[in-house]
Amino acid sequence: MQEYARIIYDIDMDDDFIDVVIAIEESLGVKFPDEAFAHIHTLGELHDLIYQEAKKLNRGGNKCATSMSFYRLKAAIHRTGSPRRLSPSTPLRTLTDLDYRAVTHRLGDWSAPELSISGFGCLMAVALALLINVPVFFAFGGWAFLTGLLSAIFLLAIAARFFPARLPEQKTVGELASSLAARNLHRLATEGAALTPQTVWKAITQIVADQMGIEPKRLSRKSRFI
Repeated sequence: MQEYARIIYDIDMDDDFIDVVIAIEESLGVKFPDEAFAHIHTLGELHDLIYQEAKKLNRGGNKCATSMSFYRLKAAIHRTGSPRRLSPSTPLRTLTDLDYRAVTHRLGDWSAPELSISGFGCLMAVALALLINVPVFFAFGGWAFLTGLLSAIFLLAIAARFFPARLPEQKTVGELASSLAARNLHRLATEGAALTPQTVWKAITQIVADQMGIEPKRLSRKSRFI
């Protein structure tokens, strides 16, 4: 029997949970009051709460949100000049000519996964942090730790902006389409997608999984916020 991952975010104070809630709110185009989450302890309870708002967005459509996202993503990739035939199982790493920023531009106002910092960017940030802080350490001793920490954070943020990874963290075109669907439920509903309980569940688990760096299928309704 598969052992499901437990959500390791503290629902009251952990910033990661706040990021999940913000992503869901932006996807639906709604704002939940803080007290709405006071008694949410499992992913299933979160889904039930979110679905009560999501179903209000339905416009009578019956299209699949993930399929709609896949074809929108496929068209955006082709408009950047990539001639490849794409399927949901196509690995992103095989698209050697893919310009992800150009793809997100083609997606217009759709919310898309951001690029993380590249390995080269990390090395640049660490090298600059050492270059700046080694002299400070010898000059001021212990106080240099705080200076080094702050400068490292600043340099990592700068490096992430100017030295991003070539591709998002999703491994296939289908996984990227699922992330797009999860982040754009309101837009999809206005274009004819049906926001069923299953669609909303898939979106929530995708958002949480992206935050945790795991596969969505490892999450269940019993996964707890701890």
